[in-house]
Amino acid sequence: MADLRRRFYQTGAGIPLTSAQLYSGCYLDDIRSTLLYLREEYPEAPLLGIGFSLGANVLLRYVEEEGDQCRLRSATVLGCVSDLYSRDMVFLMN
Repeated sequence: MADLRRRFYQTGAGIPLTSAQLYSGCYLDDIRSTLLYLREEYPEAPLLGIGFSLGANVLLRYVEEEGDQCRLRSATVLGCVSDLYSRDMVFLMN
């Protein structure tokens, strides 16, 4: 199982690249563009965010970077990994 996980993580399991943007838990343009779209479509709706695991890291980073300009009324994170690099190394070694 460890070899399968490592292979998928390193090669994408043979899935061809279709975008110039590789997957990254630090990439925030997806959440930014989604919230911008939702705000334009539903200008009066409260926008609330919830993230779990890696999604919690993405949400937390978004809120931190946006500061007072954050489009969310509230955000909740669950199971947020505090040190992604160390967790990634553990994952790759097992």
